[in-house]
Amino acid sequence: AKLAWINLIERKTIRQAAFLHVTTEHEAEALGSFNFQLPAVEIIPNGIGSEEADFGGDAMETSATKGDTILFLGRLSWEKGLDRLIPAMAHLPGVTLLVAGNDERGYRVALEALAAQHGVASRVRFLGSIYGREKKRLFHAASLMVLPSYSENFGNVILEAWAMGCPVAVTQEVGLASVVRESGAGIVVPGEPHLLGAALMESLNRPEMLITMGMRGKQLVVDRFSWRAIAQQMQAAYVAHRVSK
Repeated sequence: AKLAWINLIERKTIRQAAFLHVTTEHEAEALGSFNFQLPAVEIIPNGIGSEEADFGGDAMETSATKGDTILFLGRLSWEKGLDRLIPAMAHLPGVTLLVAGNDERGYRVALEALAAQHGVASRVRFLGSIYGREKKRLFHAASLMVLPSYSENFGNVILEAWAMGCPVAVTQEVGLASVVRESGAGIVVPGEPHLLGAALMESLNRPEMLITMGMRGKQLVVDRFSWRAIAQQMQAAYVAHRVSK
């Protein structure tokens, strides 16, 4: 429906734009599905505010007593890939999965049944919507934040995790996957449950590596994803394409 609307109504607007703004290379590649001439494309990511960060903490101190806990934070929706992550728990003995997020369409019932089916219900905890200090506490409690999405244009929760010094594990379909891989602030994992479980287990068995990843994530937020850095990129794009007020 969106594609039809763009072709019928927005096509002229897009064609006349000075440039198109996307947040990741993943989004830029998806523009090809429009199949018509596009203006220049600028890849400028989302950012994160200083109020969402914990720059005073030490990743080494907060990681020392985490234990084997992984975190999913996001909407309970099929595209987020929880039907990959929950079966993967069968390959993660002794590990607890914390699932935090709102359930808009009653998907939790199916996920609870899936956990029971794979014999991991006792190690999968559904926490509902989490905000503020409690959300920060979850990032500190987790050894890894896992985003196993089937489709994710960016992944703001990755920035939230990095700001708290929490390393991440994401599937290739997540928009920030290339940044995760290149920065070493996390790992890119396969989506198949047994392979996903094995990759997560390997990382959990290397706590020193996780600490290093968390520290890299914190620095990455400062260097590349602060709103000051994003604003500078956006200003440069407007100047480059001579966009007037």
